[in-house]
Amino acid sequence: MPFDSDDIICENFIDEAVLVLENDEQVKVVTSKAVLFGDETGSLELPDFSLYALAHRNMIPICSFYRKADWEKVGGYFTELPGREDWEFWISLLKNGGKVVKLPIVGFKYRMHKFSKRDRTRKLKRRIFAILNKRHPEFFKEQINGPLRIHRKLSKPYNSFLS
Repeated sequence: MPFDSDDIICENFIDEAVLVLENDEQVKVVTSKAVLFGDETGSLELPDFSLYALAHRNMIPICSFYRKADWEKVGGYFTELPGREDWEFWISLLKNGGKVVKLPIVGFKYRMHKFSKRDRTRKLKRRIFAILNKRHPEFFKEQINGPLRIHRKLSKPYNSFLS
């Protein structure tokens, strides 16, 4: 489980996540609810997992558990991506199947601050999307009928119109 140094892990998250992974080989990712702290506070609201949702956004927190063997099968993180490398990893890991379990507990606290990498990489959106489209064309074709577009919500309608 990767974990940013400025985030906080909550009691029981590790034990409960490991238990899920040990009891179901079909589970590839275990995540949880989360709360924000720092410059922003409140719940970190992420949709329930689906491949369709994953095609539109990085909707699995980096602070999630997975098996090292699965990480090795997909070649780990694609280090040439200038940001959102976890999104590319989740696509690689899950595009051919596997379950994602979201525990009903708050498993971590995610620090938000105005100089975070998350905000800096927004400026690299076009480059990141181009790399994702190049690395996973079949995935995006299957989920949104073509490449991920800058206006993500319009990707499937636009791709359908063009086909």
